[in-house]
Amino acid sequence: MGSSEAIHSVLALVKKFDPDVLFLVETKLLYKKLKYVQKKLKYPQVFVVDHVGRSEGLDVLYKDTISFSVVDGNKNAISGTFLNYLSNVSWHVYFIYGDPVAHKHIVVWNYLRYLRNVLSGPWLILGDFNAISSLSEKEGGNPTPFRYIDDFVSPIKDLEMADLGYYGSAFTWSNNRLGAANIKERIDRVVAIAEWLNLFPLVSMDHVTTPSFDHVALVVYVSGKFDNDPKPFRFHEMWTKDGGDSTLLANSCSWVSFI
Repeated sequence: MGSSEAIHSVLALVKKFDPDVLFLVETKLLYKKLKYVQKKLKYPQVFVVDHVGRSEGLDVLYKDTISFSVVDGNKNAISGTFLNYLSNVSWHVYFIYGDPVAHKHIVVWNYLRYLRNVLSGPWLILGDFNAISSLSEKEGGNPTPFRYIDDFVSPIKDLEMADLGYYGSAFTWSNNRLGAANIKERIDRVVAIAEWLNLFPLVSMDHVTTPSFDHVALVVYVSGKFDNDPKPFRFHEMWTKDGGDSTLLANSCSWVSFI
């Protein structure tokens, strides 16, 4: 995300959607560069999981006009709590970046099980899980082994979470290659427990195709039954094609907005 083109793209999208919370994935941003991006994007608060070795780094930037606090963070997830945000109760959110290496997914799933045991109340998980829940969620390339699908589906069932579904394209990521080399997958999603869905019963989600990014944008619309003046809740996740210095710049970026 360090090139001017990438930063300008994010600036334009932030200007359009005016997100309250911005989630950056695989940033590889050094501190000075992150502070520059934070200033340009005009977010007064930031929580950083630094990149170490091959881990890419995660950042959550957010406005100080909302009651949001970060609970925990590691190379694969950042958890936070919204205090009476879009509802009359507090609720939890987990921003996920699943390990690209399939056999390491179990670390993320165990982390989610742990959080479920220590936190109570409505909660949802959203982001790039780097996993599919069925063979129908992949087109092209070699079939994903069933054991990796089961490793993903099992914790979702254990946590009694429901997939929010979507409108739009069936896939959220493409390698953008031509012909038989093209691979598409649905690896980005939003899942929530029944308590959160009861809080926001009119939730819906769109997959919005964006030609400049490898991933679609996930746009989640929430209208809570307790809101006097409901406003939409949107999650946007996109990856830039930034060919800059990979030791300093983002290979990809994503963001979440609560509007």
